Amino acid sequence: MLDDEACREKLAIIAVGAAAAAFGATGVALPAGVGEAATGGAGLLSRLSGKRASDRDAVITRLSAELCDDWRSWAESETGAGEQARTGARTAFALVIDRLHPAPAEIVGRRLDAGALARAMLARAQTALPVAYADPDPRNAEAHLARSFLLHVCTRAYARLLANPDFTSRLAPDLWRGLFEAVDGLRETLDALPAAIRREVEAAVERLRGELGARDRLILGFIRTAAQREVAPDQIEATLFEMAVEWRAARGRADGGALSNLTPDLGPLRADAQAAHDADDVERFWILVTELERREAAALTALAARRRDIEAEEEAMTAAHVATKRRAIAAALSRLDASGAATRIAEIIALETPDASARFAALRARWDEWHMRGRDQGLNLDLAVAADLARIAHAQAVDADQRGAALNDLGVSLQTLGEREPGTERLEQAVQAHRAALEGRTRERVPLDWAMTQMNLGTALTTLGAREAGTERLEQAVEAYRAALEESTRERTPLDWAMTQMNLGTALRILGEREPGTERLEQAVEAYRAALEEWTRERTPLDWASTQINLGNALAALGEREPGTERLEQAVQAYRAALEERTRERVPLDWAKTQMNLGTALKTLGEREAGTERLEQAVEAYRAALEELARERVPLYWAMTQMNLGNALQALGARESGTERLEQAVEAYRAALEEYTRERVPLDWARTQMNLGIALWTLGEREPGTERLEQGVQAYRAALEEYTRERVPLDWARTQMNLGIALWTLGEREPGTERLEQAIKAYRAALEEWTRERVPLDWANARGNQAVAMVSLAERAGDAALAARAAAQLAEAAAALRAGGHGPWAATLERQLPAARDLAARLAAPLSPGATPG
Repeated sequence: MLDDEACREKLAIIAVGAAAAAFGATGVALPAGVGEAATGGAGLLSRLSGKRASDRDAVITRLSAELCDDWRSWAESETGAGEQARTGARTAFALVIDRLHPAPAEIVGRRLDAGALARAMLARAQTALPVAYADPDPRNAEAHLARSFLLHVCTRAYARLLANPDFTSRLAPDLWRGLFEAVDGLRETLDALPAAIRREVEAAVERLRGELGARDRLILGFIRTAAQREVAPDQIEATLFEMAVEWRAARGRADGGALSNLTPDLGPLRADAQAAHDADDVERFWILVTELERREAAALTALAARRRDIEAEEEAMTAAHVATKRRAIAAALSRLDASGAATRIAEIIALETPDASARFAALRARWDEWHMRGRDQGLNLDLAVAADLARIAHAQAVDADQRGAALNDLGVSLQTLGEREPGTERLEQAVQAHRAALEGRTRERVPLDWAMTQMNLGTALTTLGAREAGTERLEQAVEAYRAALEESTRERTPLDWAMTQMNLGTALRILGEREPGTERLEQAVEAYRAALEEWTRERTPLDWASTQINLGNALAALGEREPGTERLEQAVQAYRAALEERTRERVPLDWAKTQMNLGTALKTLGEREAGTERLEQAVEAYRAALEELARERVPLYWAMTQMNLGNALQALGARESGTERLEQAVEAYRAALEEYTRERVPLDWARTQMNLGIALWTLGEREPGTERLEQGVQAYRAALEEYTRERVPLDWARTQMNLGIALWTLGEREPGTERLEQAIKAYRAALEEWTRERVPLDWANARGNQAVAMVSLAERAGDAALAARAAAQLAEAAAALRAGGHGPWAATLERQLPAARDLAARLAAPLSPGATPG
């Protein structure tokens, strides 16, 4: 095997011989055997002597030296491969270099093209050493390096020759002149021609030789044919030249048929025809070409029949393959492998949709099917498949519009999944997808698509914001919805406008629940009612139902903050209207969520009314919801419903004797906490801890001892770890008040004043946020409870001034509650007022002689 230096010299010799032939042979065919001599390197080159030999040696030496740099530059360009791999590429080159001589047909008749000649050498290397050169796949590292090295050094060798003036101005012309030493032989024929046509024929011969490189045998054949056809003397030159041109074209047509395993007998016939053409045997070439015509026509007829059979078999095999893939999809789904199912769905689309331009639309149509089914039937696996289909569509997208559509679809599926799953990962991904979509879906280019994506971004942000503390995400959601409404106007796209209004209402409602006052909640009600102007029951029954539910949510939140029951009654009416369209059979999950919301409104109403009818209805609604909101299916909704069920049971238990309902409430809260963990949903965890505390306190009031009360205090203090004043000031205040009630109850059962003082402190903390201006009824409630605790502390401490302040505070709180429409609670405080005043008077009176304070 040659070393690198010997390889470079060998390559230089091959390049000089081949380049010389290509350089001088523009449009001229070489005599038989002469091309081989030129490209063999040793043949014609070895016969040079004197000055030409010196020129030859100088060119070869210089090229060999320059190739050393090309060896090195290739190695530097392939830094990703190891030295062993690069050595393998050079070794493969050494093994094939003796078989890289280009054939005359590959170089004669063309100007020197370095890249083309290098590719010709690569083709020969593929035949000589296929294990090293045949595989063009760049993932085959060894073959990639071998091919890269050969192409690099061969291209550089020819390029350097073309740039070398010693070669182009001296050596190449000398070599080319030697190639024509054998051309001779028409003289006798020309001398025998009549003088009248000899000049025409001689002119034609010179032209044929000079311009087309025609050889004697061919020219003689053309002259004979022209004579037989009795061509006029003045047409001889033009006719002979045309014959030669067409003869050259016939060579290309003889090469036209590719070899095939289906028609193996045609290969030898084509080769014979080609040999006849190369030998300038016009008659034999004609016989062979016409026979080739006949056989090819027969082959085409046979192939047409076979094609019909193949097409039928292909159709049957495609159908079987699609059926197998459908089975594989079912198997993947049985393993909860959404990605595997989505991949095969896309593969079926590729099989059934030959038109590549139609595949993206087909993918989106399948996405829509899986997404809608997953969304409406509560099938998370179907939503995961939809998300993966959107990812595949994005990978196959060919322009910004398709990429934006696929990213929007992905965000929608991720957002829907994120609503049902714990944590925020899917929702964060949804936000990222929509924001990426907006990079291509600009307002200037596609305003309506931009508006739709803004709306979907708002939905993902709203869901995220509902799970996080603070209002930043919710404010971003409101901003996104309002941006969408700038393009998606009622006049332009009434249904999209309605959808955006509804979603805007939801973000405003959640914001309103976290803020004091009712401004945001009122805005939410306005947005929902605007949506209902276009989303009518007749036009879009399910959307109408969704809006009724959201309207009910906003009205219920307003009703909790206002005296009376008007807003709450309106909320119940809205929920029941929604259930007329949101049936369990049609949309089971949405039906269940509506039942849950109805239960919440009924519970709030029941707390404000005498009797237990509304509360019983609330419990019934929650238990209906749990029939579809299973823990395995939608764990967070299941936890929410368990918590709300606990609230209704706790309210019922507070009005009934015994503890059964209260025990059920505690059980429901503790079930909720199995999914509502502090790490996963801290605010929901805190809310459930607070509600658990209320149930435990109520139980503790009815039982002897203090165990339940201590558990209640513990639950309230746990809630305050997440319900901080900075984060959720109103919820923090409510929990402080409930903590105060539990501490006061404990203080009533224990000696000393520590618990009572802690209770008063907790009430005082609540009143820092529950101001009279902000929430007058809550302020009055907390002031009244604090006054009751102050009475107890004053009695134990013998503090007349504290008792007097407590009595005044009781009177003030009772008056505020009565003015606000809370007569029952005002009456409770009023009943305690005489005793508080008596205590203040008794403690303020001077002691009689011998008496002790009591």
